[in-house]
Amino acid sequence: MKPGNSSVTSRPCLLLLFESLDYSRALRLQRRLVEEKLRNRGLDIDKLLILEHPPTITLGHRDAGAQLLMSEDELQMRGISVVQSDRGGQATYHGPGQIVCYPIIDLRAAKLSVREYVYNLEEVIIRTLSKIGINGNRIPGQIGVWIAANEKIASIGVRVTQRVAYHGFSLNTNLISEVSKFVVLCGAPETKMISITDVIGQVEKKVVQSHIIETFAEIFNYQIVKDNTELKHGNSI
Repeated sequence: MKPGNSSVTSRPCLLLLFESLDYSRALRLQRRLVEEKLRNRGLDIDKLLILEHPPTITLGHRDAGAQLLMSEDELQMRGISVVQSDRGGQATYHGPGQIVCYPIIDLRAAKLSVREYVYNLEEVIIRTLSKIGINGNRIPGQIGVWIAANEKIASIGVRVTQRVAYHGFSLNTNLISEVSKFVVLCGAPETKMISITDVIGQVEKKVVQSHIIETFAEIFNYQIVKDNTELKHGNSI
């Protein structure tokens, strides 16, 4: 399915918004939602979680921590947690000044391959950036969105279980500049994390978030359902 295929009937997608959520709790929630979707396949609607993490370095499922530039104790003293994740990709950083999006999508129902799904996530980011006047780019052979060759503004890492995808992407809005002192990002020492504010100055985070939701619905042909009363503060995780 091509992005924004209007010939396909739109499907509902439940939007779950969190102000901030610990990475481990967010991962438990995703796994629970995936299990529910697999139990109720064809009945359980897709979901989009949008949140922010406290300072955290996450390691991909094949990453044993070799990309860390400080010991875990040193990072902990700086208030940065290190968490082993089950997503694809290598080490990356999450923290305040970043919008994290975790779609829980049945790729079989969406008629998408994993490659098409990742391409669509990149397209969501690129079109979102375009709406605020930023030219985001793909780099052949790489996953994510860049502003220039070594300046990465958005990272993508997914996992697929029985054709249900979880994890997702993070878009930097106003991230701290010292990230490269803590970790080799995505296994590439030359890669620098750049934020929206580095490119165009200050922009309201809620504006960017609104563009993400709108663009996500366009690309994946969703009708967004905004009902996050139960999970808003993470009380049921």
